[in-house]
Amino acid sequence: QCMQQVIAAMEKGQFPEMMARAAIRKADEQGIHFPSEKWTGLNKLMVTVCTKSGCAGGFRQMENLGLRMKQGETSHLSICFPFIKKTKDRKTGEGKEVMLGFSWCSVFDLDQYENSQDQQFALPKIPDTLPLLEVAKKLGVNVEIETKQGDARGYFSAMQEKISIAAIRGGQFTSLHQRTFFHEVAHAIHAHLSGPLKAGQDSQQEIIAELSAITLAKVFDCVSDDLMAYSWNYIKSYAQAANKEIIDAIAEVSREVEKIVAFALATETKEQEQEQVAQMA
Repeated sequence: QCMQQVIAAMEKGQFPEMMARAAIRKADEQGIHFPSEKWTGLNKLMVTVCTKSGCAGGFRQMENLGLRMKQGETSHLSICFPFIKKTKDRKTGEGKEVMLGFSWCSVFDLDQYENSQDQQFALPKIPDTLPLLEVAKKLGVNVEIETKQGDARGYFSAMQEKISIAAIRGGQFTSLHQRTFFHEVAHAIHAHLSGPLKAGQDSQQEIIAELSAITLAKVFDCVSDDLMAYSWNYIKSYAQAANKEIIDAIAEVSREVEKIVAFALATETKEQEQEQVAQMA
């Protein structure tokens, strides 16, 4: 049944977004690490598509994390794992691992545990005062926090009308989360102003989003030296991928960045003014 859901996602053109969700990683190395974070790409994809929380593990694995399963819950998903046996090489006597085949294992969704919302397992909440949150809502884009494993810190999905931010469970909403949110909002505004974006990590689109994000972070006084260095290296890496000097790459997109930042600030101001009028009424 789960594989049918994966195939259905492929048929609807949602597969790249499903892969992106399965690839999101934590914003730092602290907090709870769920078993599914270490699984193979296909197994993580199945967890992403077929569970509510996007996190899963075997019965004992989840129990060892201190989770208590809800009464009457049963497994609705089985994962295929390699069956590996540790042995010794007969000639050298050195230890080695031999894969003997594959086996199926029943796993459980984090949502099936009664204390999954406890502080150490709960995801950080998005602050109501987060700048540009109302801008995202104005564009019809929902903002969510998810916990996954991979290379990305977040993504914008035009098809799902969603911005997802990677975060650790039990952690805080940090300046890095805020910068990631600004980056994804910039993608959303870019798509709103210029039409559908190119699929994948297009170098020019990424430079536009990151330059817009760090500019907005500066406007809202939430940028640090470390964050500035991170953004510079991010932009530099995509400039190199496009075989361009970083200054040339920035110059090429400056006009587009100006439009995105202007739209963001104008919309934010308008939303604030409307809120103040509503409060006075």
